[in-house]
Order: sequence, then C-alpha cells, then structure tokens
Amino acid sequence: MLALLAPYESYIWAAAALVALAGGLYFTHHEREVGAQAVIAADAKTVAVQQKLNDTVQAAAAVATAISEGVYEKTLATRVTTAPVPDKLCQFSLGSRTVPGPAGTDPSGNGPSGNGTSAVPTAPGLQQFAIGLLQIGSDADAQIDALKADNAALRQEMLNARRK
Repeated sequence: MLALLAPYESYIWAAAALVALAGGLYFTHHEREVGAQAVIAADAKTVAVQQKLNDTVQAAAAVATAISEGVYEKTLATRVTTAPVPDKLCQFSLGSRTVPGPAGTDPSGNGPSGNGTSAVPTAPGLQQFAIGLLQIGSDADAQIDALKADNAALRQEMLNARRK
C-alpha cells in the first residue's frame, strides 16, 4: 500500500506541513486573544482600585483644604493686637499747613527755586493710611500663618509617605 502512496509522498508531507502551520497559527492567535482579555481584566481591576484610592485621597484633601480655609479665615478675621491704631500721628492746630521744602537754587544761582513750600496731609488722612497698613499687615500675617500650617501639613504628609 505504501507503494501506491509513493508518487504522492511529497504532497502528503506538504499537506502535513500546512496543517501544522495552520494549527500553530490558530493556537498562537487563540492564546494571544486569551492573554489580551486577561490583561484587559487586570487593567480594569487596577483602575478600579486606583480610582478608589484617588477618591479617598481627594476626600481627605477636600477636608484638609476646608480646614485650612477655615483657619485662614479665622486668622484673617482676628484683629492685630501687637500694633494699636494711633488716634493722631501729628498734632496740627490749623489742620493743614505748608512747610518749607528742601533747600535748593534755581538755575541762575540767585537763591531757592520755587516757593519752597509743600503741602502736608492732614491727620485724618494719615490715620486712614495707618489703618490701611494695619489691614494689609493683618492679611499678610493671616497668609503667613496659613502657609505655615500648610507647610507643616505637607511635611507631615511627606513623613507619613516615607514611612509606608
């Protein structure tokens, strides 16, 4: 019987090689598809875990931000007690008067130039200026205190992260 197949031996080997090649290609394609599905499932699981962690961190950050804003607002609302607001910086009997300006000469060298006087602001104007400066200082102090608190919280967070 083998003698009858002898003329077709090369065709039989070629067919066996094609079947083996097709089987190998099918197996490779099938395994890659199964592997891709496993990777997609693992990625979905990782994304879900990371999203839960992100939500937890975001909630903690929102609470910390709300606390920091409350501390900042409280600090900003407190009055500055280290520097009292002056009643009057200068005592003017006439309200506003002129004082001599700096000594100088005109280009001809004949004496002082101009009329030699300049206006001095009244005491209420200076008082408003001082109040404005105190408000700016109070706001700056509140910002510094809030930044110190944020800095301390960030340092603690970094220390906690290193310990993990």
